[in-house]
Amino acid sequence: MTEQNSLPDSDLEVMLLATLKNHAGGATQNILMESIPSLSVMELAQLLNKLIGQGKIDLLKKGKQLVYAFKNDGSRKSQGANNEENLILEAVKKSGNNGIAPKEIKYVTNLPQPQITKILKSMEAKRLIKSVVSSTKKKLFMLYGLEPSHAVTGGTFYSGQEFETEFVDVLGEQCYRYLLQAKGLAEKFSDPVSQRHASFKSSREICDYINSLKISKVELKLSDIEKILEALIYDNKIERSDSLSNSSSKGSGSESFYRTIKPLISNAGLMRMPCGVCPVYNKCGNGCDVSPSTCVYMKEWLQL
Repeated sequence: MTEQNSLPDSDLEVMLLATLKNHAGGATQNILMESIPSLSVMELAQLLNKLIGQGKIDLLKKGKQLVYAFKNDGSRKSQGANNEENLILEAVKKSGNNGIAPKEIKYVTNLPQPQITKILKSMEAKRLIKSVVSSTKKKLFMLYGLEPSHAVTGGTFYSGQEFETEFVDVLGEQCYRYLLQAKGLAEKFSDPVSQRHASFKSSREICDYINSLKISKVELKLSDIEKILEALIYDNKIERSDSLSNSSSKGSGSESFYRTIKPLISNAGLMRMPCGVCPVYNKCGNGCDVSPSTCVYMKEWLQL
C-alpha cells in the first residue's frame, strides 16, 4: 500500500475536493484517477458517493460523459433538499440488490410521496440509483451498479411469474447434443481409459458452449447450466463425476464432469425427433425461412 493510501479519509477528501475546485466545469473519473493515482477505482467510487451524499459535490452529465463538480457555497443553500435525498439514498442502500418500493421508502423516511417521487427521478438522472420491475410487476429501486437478485427477477428460467418450460427443454436438448458429440469423438480413441476421459465434459465447458449458441438473451451462469444438467441426470440421460481428472478442463479438479449414458429403456424414433423441442416449430414449413428440408437437426436425426 502506498503512503497516500494510508492517509485518513478526511485528507483524501481534501485532496479530491481540491482537484475538483481546479476543474470549474467538472472532472471525469479518468481525470480524477490521473490526479490521485494512489486511489483505486473502488476507493474513488466510494469517496465520490460519500461526497455526493454529503452535498459537497454534484454528479452532472455533459454530452455523453458523467462529470463530478465541486459545489460552491451558493449551491449549498439547498442543504435541506440534500438531506432528504440522503435519507432516500440510505434506504435504497440498505435494501441491497433486493430493491425497495416507493411506498416502503415513504414508511422509512416519513417523507411525502410526491416529494419522494421527485427525488427518485432526480437520483435516477444522476445515475445514483435505478429502477427495476420485479417478477411480480412491482417497481423497485436499488443502487445503480447492482444486479437484481433472483428473488426480484424470479431467476433465469422465469418470465414474470411463469416458468419457461420450452426454454429449459431447448437448453437441456442442446446440453445433451453437446455431450453426445463428445462421446462420438471419444469413440475414436482405442484406449478405453482415454475413451472414458474424453467422453466427459466439465460444467464450465458445457456452459461456455451453450452461451456461444446465443440461445438465451442473457448470458447463462454456471449455476443455471448445472440445474439443467441435474435434470438430465434425473431423466437418466447423463451421469456426473466429481473426481475426474481431465487435463483438457479449465477447472481445478473441483468442478463436476458429465457424459451421456445408455438409457435403461430406449426411446422410440418418433420421441427423438428434434421438432418436439424446437422453439420455432410453429414457423416451420415448406417455403418458409425454417423448413424440414433445411433443418440441420432433422438431418442429424435421420442419420441416427
